[in-house]
Amino acid sequence: MREKVLYDAPKMSFHARIDSKYHQTQNHNTPTVRLCDEYIYELWQSWYDKVDVGDSLVKKKGELQVIVFKHNGMIVILDYKELVKGFKE
Repeated sequence: MREKVLYDAPKMSFHARIDSKYHQTQNHNTPTVRLCDEYIYELWQSWYDKVDVGDSLVKKKGELQVIVFKHNGMIVILDYKELVKGFKE
């Protein structure tokens, strides 16, 4: 699982404000955000409470971090490398 996440994450790219936040009941209750450009981003459960409607998400292709620009001016970094440290082998 760790290798798959680290392989897939760099392929993504987006830069937009969060328009809505919900759990996909039809997809195992997956935590999800919809960006204002209509991009759908499925979050890891541990990241879901760190983002809010109105925050902006930036994920550059080739990188392993999602930068969250909070609507209150703070910046939060969601790092895939840190995320997979908690994965069981």
